[in-house]
Formats: sequence, C-alpha cells, structure tokens
Amino acid sequence: MKAGHLGALVAARLAAWRRLAAWRVAVWRRLAVWRLAAWRVAVWRRLAVWRLATWRRLAVCGRLAVWRRLAAWRLAVWRRLAVWRRLAAWWRVAAWRRVAAWWQVAAWWRVAAWRRIAVWRAAGVRVAGFAFLVILAMNATLATGCSRSPPDATPDGVVRLWLERMETSTRDPRAAREAYALLGPATRKNLEVRAERASRIQGRRFEPYEMLAEGRFGLRFRAKTMSVVGPVGEEARVDVVGTDPAVERATVRCAREQGVWRIEPELPEVTEVPRWRDGG
Repeated sequence: MKAGHLGALVAARLAAWRRLAAWRVAVWRRLAVWRLAAWRVAVWRRLAVWRLATWRRLAVCGRLAVWRRLAAWRLAVWRRLAVWRRLAAWWRVAAWRRVAAWWQVAAWWRVAAWRRIAVWRAAGVRVAGFAFLVILAMNATLATGCSRSPPDATPDGVVRLWLERMETSTRDPRAAREAYALLGPATRKNLEVRAERASRIQGRRFEPYEMLAEGRFGLRFRAKTMSVVGPVGEEARVDVVGTDPAVERATVRCAREQGVWRIEPELPEVTEVPRWRDGG
C-alpha cells in the first residue's frame, strides 16, 4: 500500500510539473507575441513619423519651387510689358510724325489746288463749268423722267425696302433712320411715346428710331416672295413668304400717306409708367 501511495504521489507531482511547464510555455508564447506586436507598433509609428516628416519636407521644397517659378514668370511678364510699352510709345510717336507729314502734304496739296483753280477761273473755266453743269442737269432730268417709279409707290415695294433698311441698320445707324421714315403715322407716334418714356426712365435723350431694336422688329426669316393680298385702297396687306411656306409666312399691313405707302406693323399699346410723388 505504501508503494502504491508513493507512486500515485509521484504521478501527481509529475502531472503538476507538466501542467506548470505547459502554462509557462503558453505564457512565454503570449509574451513573445505581445512583444512582437509592440515592436511592430513601434516600428510602424517610427515609419509613420518618418513618412510625415519626409512629406512635409517635400511639400516645403515643392512650394518653394512653385513660388520661385511664379516669381520668375512675373518678372518675365513685367519685362515683356515694359517692352510692349516702349514699342507702343515708339509707335505713337511714329504715327504722330506720319500724321504731321500727311497734314503738311495735304496743306501743300490744298494750296496747289487752289492755285490751279484760280488759274482755271482766270482762263475762262467758269463758262465751261457752267455748261457742264447744265448738261449734267439735263441728263439727270431725262434719267429721272425715264426711270421707273420709286420703291415706296407699291405696298410690296415699301415692305421690301423697309426689310432691307432694317437688315442694314445693324451695320449702318443711318439705315435705322431711313427705316423709321418708312413707317406709318400710327407706328411713328407709338415709337415717339416709347422714346419719351425711355428718356424719362434712363435719364438721357432717346430718338424714336432708336426704339427699332434688333430682333423685335422685322422678320425672323429671309423673305423669298411678296404679294399684295386683297383689295388695295388706303390700306393694303402684303403676304411675305419664306423658304418654307408652311412655317415662314407673315402678313404686313401698309397704309397710304401723301401718295406713298408706309409700313404699319402691329405694336402693343404703350402703358404709362407710374410717377412717384416726392414726399417733400
């Protein structure tokens, strides 16, 4: 019995030592893993700090390079501007010198021309000039008598002439006045009221022909054919057709004024602008 008890005790102690050894091994393994993880974290922290410092240095160097390039570009631009200013000043001086030379040549040419005219008049050119003017007047009278009637003698003619003047008014301001002269009395009165109202609102003088704004008057298509519709009396209507008759078609009303035809487009009535009374 004693021998068996001793064997059991030895076996128990061996099992305890084995468990203690296994526990120590597990603890050492966990400690090694923890140390390895801590080392990795420290390495990653140092690497992150190094990377951050490197990026900061690169950013500072890049900014300095950009600022240097910008300063150099500004200096080059200022140099070019200085050269351009010098060239402009030189060109102005040369232009004024040329203008002065042209004025001198023109003055000399005028003096020479007046001298020649005086010589011609003294030699009896007056009679020849008078005869030449008489011949020109006779030719002009004959040409006027043989020429055809003016464009505003018919409704379609005045519409065609008015459209040409409106198209030319974008390039020549005088064409707007001519187009305004081809309008009827009612339309001219309407534009006069509009010009007066615009002058009162804007604080400067507006002429009635300036109310013929581009896009609001005229046709939105190019006219191809024109024909008078219905009877012709004191008023007439002209049918204007474009390339596509189904879409591009308009009717223009015309009125006779002192033997000629004028355009009477349909314009809305002008509303009065309310005037505010001063408090004082």
